[in-house]
Amino acid sequence: MDLEVIKSATDIETEVKERLEEAKLICDQADGLKITSDDDVQYAKDNIIVIRKVSKDIDDIRVSITKPMDAMKKKIKAAYDGPITILTTALNVYSKKMSVYIAERTKKAEAQQRKLNAIADEKARKDKEKLEKKAVKAEESGKTEVADSLREQKEMVVPEAPVITTAPVMPKGSYWKDNWSVQIIDIDKIPREYMQPNMEALNKIAGATKGTLKIAGVVFVNDRKLISRS
Repeated sequence: MDLEVIKSATDIETEVKERLEEAKLICDQADGLKITSDDDVQYAKDNIIVIRKVSKDIDDIRVSITKPMDAMKKKIKAAYDGPITILTTALNVYSKKMSVYIAERTKKAEAQQRKLNAIADEKARKDKEKLEKKAVKAEESGKTEVADSLREQKEMVVPEAPVITTAPVMPKGSYWKDNWSVQIIDIDKIPREYMQPNMEALNKIAGATKGTLKIAGVVFVNDRKLISRS
């Protein structure tokens, strides 16, 4: 990039200060104006034209300074975007493969755990059943204290399933991040409070029909503004 087209920071700072003072003066004049006649209206209109020209001149200066830098920044970004995009792809490939493997291992471990839990539940049920039968026999024999003791033992029986330790270990610094979203399966069943009006479409209708079209639940409003052309 040709550095001669770039102004020094000192030159820019000096010019900006001058333009800032000029802008403040113009703004003060606008604040102090009281419009009480048609001539005042014309005066305000003439000043609008001046302000637009001054503003455009300032912006043209800014663009003349930044445009060369913007073009160079764009070229540099495009050049470096190539390898960064490829690296991002590689990163996503690693993450996807890790996620698939860990999810499959987790699913298998959970299935094994459910199977062991079911076996433990069945064993506990049978143990309770045996104790209850013994308690009934003890009652029939008049041994109520023994029956009560057996039933107390029965209440203390709980499933004891071994805990699966083959679940995948998360790599250091990795963790699952939940990302919940919604999918609409029946729009007619969505509660009214979750329905959002199409404001863009309504505003277009307002402009196209000038508020003459009647739509239930809305009122078209005309926010009229004075436009001054150069």
